[in-house]
Amino acid sequence: MKKITLPFPTTSIFNKWITVLLLMIASTYLVLGQTYHVDINASSGNGSASDPWNSIQDAMDEATPGSTVLIHGGVYNESLYVNVSGNEGQYITFKNYNEEEVIIDGTGLTSYALVEIYNVHHIAIEGLTIRNHMQLDAVGVLVEETCNDIRIKDCDIYNINFSTDPDAEVSTNTNAQPIAVYGTDSNHPMTNIEILNNYIHDCRIGYSEGLVINGNVDGFKVIENQVYNLTNIGIDIIGHEGSCDDPDQDQARNGVVAFNFVSNCQSPYATSAGIYVDGGRDLIIERNWVNNNQWGIEIGCENIGKSTSNVIVRNNFIAANVSAGLAVGGYDFPSGSGKVTNVKILNNTLFGNDTEDDYTGEIYLSYNENLKITNNNIYGTAASGYLLSTEDLVPSTNIDLDHNNWYSNVGVGQEEYYYEGVDYQGAEEFLSTTNLASTWLSIESAYVNIDSDQLHLSVNSPLIDAGIMIDDMGDLDLDGHPRVLGATVDIGADEQNGSVNTIEIESDQLQIGPNPASKSLYITSPKRTPLSIFTNSGQHINTLQLEQGENQLDISHLATGAYILMTPYQKKRFIKM
Repeated sequence: MKKITLPFPTTSIFNKWITVLLLMIASTYLVLGQTYHVDINASSGNGSASDPWNSIQDAMDEATPGSTVLIHGGVYNESLYVNVSGNEGQYITFKNYNEEEVIIDGTGLTSYALVEIYNVHHIAIEGLTIRNHMQLDAVGVLVEETCNDIRIKDCDIYNINFSTDPDAEVSTNTNAQPIAVYGTDSNHPMTNIEILNNYIHDCRIGYSEGLVINGNVDGFKVIENQVYNLTNIGIDIIGHEGSCDDPDQDQARNGVVAFNFVSNCQSPYATSAGIYVDGGRDLIIERNWVNNNQWGIEIGCENIGKSTSNVIVRNNFIAANVSAGLAVGGYDFPSGSGKVTNVKILNNTLFGNDTEDDYTGEIYLSYNENLKITNNNIYGTAASGYLLSTEDLVPSTNIDLDHNNWYSNVGVGQEEYYYEGVDYQGAEEFLSTTNLASTWLSIESAYVNIDSDQLHLSVNSPLIDAGIMIDDMGDLDLDGHPRVLGATVDIGADEQNGSVNTIEIESDQLQIGPNPASKSLYITSPKRTPLSIFTNSGQHINTLQLEQGENQLDISHLATGAYILMTPYQKKRFIKM
């Protein structure tokens, strides 16, 4: 074999090559890894650490792909429009510097949105407070047109209101939206939209919603957000509203809504739900805590002749909502609404919904095709005893209610089921007529302790290994444990793992005192979190926000008695003297 020797450059040429190569690498690093600074107290500079921009808009006009814009603390009274884009693997990230509080304040501004992300890509907005935008159709963060690879993360969004007047009259034309994503281009769907770990709260939104994904959006994640104290719908996934011109593309789809805390989204003038799907398709709604809304989770379709399809609702805790915890179907099909098809309701826990006792029960059904409700743990506390109720409309087709636990505290055999115009008392009477299930459980003693932790299974619960294996039930239960730990799956959202109650966020433990208390209750929280206050009987009093560290809660106005404090996945009691 002939040996080939490549010519080796001389030392001077080699050094020149190395120098050029190092310059190229350094130049590339500066472009891709640039860090910019914004400081409201600086003079308008070049964006460097020593000479920052004093306007966030300057950064949104000038930042380069792969760069990070660090915004120093302060109140920035400016509306923002993102005019730059990143590249694949090179997001442009706008975030708060060193965890300082960066506030985008809309007081006095008249722009449509405080932060508008329009027809750009590979953009991340992180760690900002966005507040005080009050006008008709106000939006906190708007993502619109053909955006892709957009991330909204760790933001605190509040006081996005349709009017500055807290007593303003509400109509279908009075709206506001803290976060809105609209896919409006028929030819180019939005993709890879991520809404992660935001606080969305205390907004008067009229007939709108706190977080909406609407139109031609194909691929999104809505994960670990805390949505509460809104005057209508919490999270809404929408289709068929004409957001884009092509009806075949006008559906939010291929999305995940997971591990969100949604509480106190109630409207005195509209039908509101904590999590609502209206016209979306191909969705997974899992591992959410949904409590004290008007409705818990609703899968519907408002537009006549249209459908919502292929939605999986699994491993959620749904508790203490005013009406039913779960509503599924076209509410006035065929003349007044569209229809809902191919929905699976798997391994959820519903507890103490229908607090108004309006006969909607724990689960409320209207027109459905191919609905499967399996492995759910359903515990009703309404005095009427209703667990299931349906609309008196066109009969649904292919409904399967097999392998669930149905229990009401009025007693076994005394619970009520209203189905297709007929009232049934007790499961035996209901099933002998409808034939909707072959296996039907009615077990009360499923929980650790209803008073202290109503939603997790006890270590010897009869619901352990009582479910059936089924496609699409997911890999994890609500707490992040494997969905199957024993011979088969447990019934409900919790897969019992051999301990009394192990929650994924074990460090998030409140400390409260004194207990009992008379005027003030001191609450130490390991992180910022919403806190809901209930009477001992489950009546909601208020939802507020705890800051990290010690918080002082004025309880002097509360009547003497026992109360419940609830954060996401944790509950404590205190006594008011």
